Amino acid sequence: MEKYAFKIVGMKCEGCLKKAKAALEAIKGVESVEIDLESGSTRIESSLPINDEKFVLAVSEVGFGLLPE
Repeated sequence: MEKYAFKIVGMKCEGCLKKAKAALEAIKGVESVEIDLESGSTRIESSLPINDEKFVLAVSEVGFGLLPE
């Protein structure tokens, strides 16, 4: 299992969190996504290796930023 850690910036509410989570879960191979709304801390587990750029693109398409943690 591959593990990734990021910080999502720009989320303000549960709706934002749900949009970001759905965008990340839509990436092929992603098995689980955990996001803390207050800190933006994000943990992702994947059954496949995934280039970080895919995560950045997915989150930016729904209006948020993604930083390494």
